[in-house]
Amino acid sequence: MALYEDSNAKFKTYGRQIIKNARILAETLKKHGFNLVTGGTDSHLVLVDLRNKELLGNTVAEACDLAKIVLNRNGIPFDPNPPFYPSGVRLGTPGLTSRNMKEKEMRDIAGFITKIVSALQKTKTKLKLSLEDEKNKDKRHALVSQTRIIPIIAKQVKALCKKFPIKDSY
Repeated sequence: MALYEDSNAKFKTYGRQIIKNARILAETLKKHGFNLVTGGTDSHLVLVDLRNKELLGNTVAEACDLAKIVLNRNGIPFDPNPPFYPSGVRLGTPGLTSRNMKEKEMRDIAGFITKIVSALQKTKTKLKLSLEDEKNKDKRHALVSQTRIIPIIAKQVKALCKKFPIKDSY
C-alpha cells in the first residue's frame, strides 16, 4: 500500500506541497526575526532557535498549544539548556497540508506564532522573569496565562481550521 501511495501522482503532489509549505513557513518566520537551525528547511520540518527571543521552547510550545497550534519543544545544536528545557521548537507541515492548507495559510500561521512570541516577551518583561524562572512550572504557567493574546489567536486558529476541515478519509 505504501509503495502504491508513493507512486500515485496525487501523493507526489501532496509531498511537494508539504515541502513548499514548510519552506514558506520557514521563510516567513525568518522574515519575522526568528532564527532557524540550518537557515531554512528542505524537509517537512522547521526547527526554530528561540535563543534570540529569550524564551524556552517549553514556554512557546505551551502558549501555542493553548492557541490551538501544535508544535514541539525541541533541542537545538549546541543548546545551552538541558534537554528538558530546550531552546527551540519544531514545526511540521504534513497535517496542515492534509487539510489542504497552502502558502497563504503558512504565512498566517507564522503570523500567529510571531504574535504569540512577541506577547510572551512583553509579558515576561512585565513579570520580570528570567530564562531560569521559565524552568519553574508555576512561573511558566503564570507567564503563559497572563499573555492575553493567546485566546484571541485561538479563535483565529479555530476559524482557519473550520475553513480547512480534516478529510473524512482520515
